[in-house]
Amino acid sequence: MKIFLAFFLLIGLIGCNSSFNFESLREEQGTDEDGDPVIIDPIDDGSREFGLDNSYCYGFDEPIDQTILDIDINIEYPEAHDISEYLPPIGSQGNQGSCVAWATGYYMKSFQENLQNSEDQVINSDVVLSPSFIFNQIKIQPCSGSQIADALDLLLLSGTPDLTVMPYDEGDCTTQPTALQEKLAEQNKIASYFYLDGDILLEQTKAVLLENKPVVIAISI
Repeated sequence: MKIFLAFFLLIGLIGCNSSFNFESLREEQGTDEDGDPVIIDPIDDGSREFGLDNSYCYGFDEPIDQTILDIDINIEYPEAHDISEYLPPIGSQGNQGSCVAWATGYYMKSFQENLQNSEDQVINSDVVLSPSFIFNQIKIQPCSGSQIADALDLLLLSGTPDLTVMPYDEGDCTTQPTALQEKLAEQNKIASYFYLDGDILLEQTKAVLLENKPVVIAISI
């Protein structure tokens, strides 16, 4: 079912490089009260570059055209607002670097379909969509790495089918969609997506969540 809701993208990361030795830059500052080591992360002075090589998840490494979200900010936020009931079950990408496809296709787009089905009183409210359809088409290296913008652009153009139509296999990132899978994906397109304003990220995140719209983020951990 095609839904004409906007999706919003928060970039919290330029890139995350799985091959980079972060530990070599960290300093141990003793232990905390539980006996765990206290680690101080170094400040990036601009001397380190994070490229696409051997990376597993990305924000953006090059300037892109951004359509910034324009939304009214409500200063009277409720104490809580939970929309997680529309998310699919927690899954695992395994050893494949397909986190972007899981975040955008499996979680975000499944959420959107389930929300609309609930609003339309459709019996099927447990939609689970395929991350493989997305990742296998946009991966940068064999089974490793993709960009969020590419995933969202693919959802704009092609959508993604149900997980049962194109199952996930962490050992296979090369199989391309069949004509039937592409046809079934078309009903699950997005209409648009926007970027959050870097100066008011928290406020805009709250605002879009109150409108039952998800935010996709990339985080370095």
